[in-house]
Amino acid sequence: MEPLPLLLIADAVPARAAFVRTHLAPLGWRVAIADDGGMAPTEVPALVLLDPGLASAGIAHGIRRAGEGPPILAFAGEGDSVADSVAGIDGIIAWPCTPEALAAAIRPWQPVDMTLDRLAAMFGTARLAGLLADFDAQLAHALDRLDEADSGLAHRIGGLAGTLGFARVSAAWLAVSEGEVAAVPAARASALAARAAIERRLGAPDVPTASAP
Repeated sequence: MEPLPLLLIADAVPARAAFVRTHLAPLGWRVAIADDGGMAPTEVPALVLLDPGLASAGIAHGIRRAGEGPPILAFAGEGDSVADSVAGIDGIIAWPCTPEALAAAIRPWQPVDMTLDRLAAMFGTARLAGLLADFDAQLAHALDRLDEADSGLAHRIGGLAGTLGFARVSAAWLAVSEGEVAAVPAARASALAARAAIERRLGAPDVPTASAP
């Protein structure tokens, strides 16, 4: 069995870190807490949640120096200026929030395999297989033409990926559709990762799936 995806919380507020662990662990995450903003896990996390303070900003910079890295989301209360204190974050989670709002905020950034579990719970295995086969074919076609700067094709892939919940594929391909050449490597990598996950799922249709959050 594949290990559960790792979520790292770098937060100086113990109650908030405990809240995240309590409500996200049942959704299929392994949760590690770096309460002082200075602890790094022994493996690369699938998602990072940050306190908007300076310690968390340091972790964000470190992750970005190491490469593209996992998605990074920052908590922000009313009046917090996260954009000024944390560079390289991918999104904001309004705080305080309900367990439902927390789950919704991280859902677009969950690993591809977790996205497929959620889609299977929504559509059923048979219907999902058809949707994934079609999406996989479109990804293959788009990858073949990625260097042609076809903005229309990139926009269609970005929109379809967003509809299906492949957030990283969507973000990268929409950026390509807007002429951002620097987004091409991320578009290629995210599409290849999505195709690999789809191949695993289509090759093992009887694998049990988790309930949707």
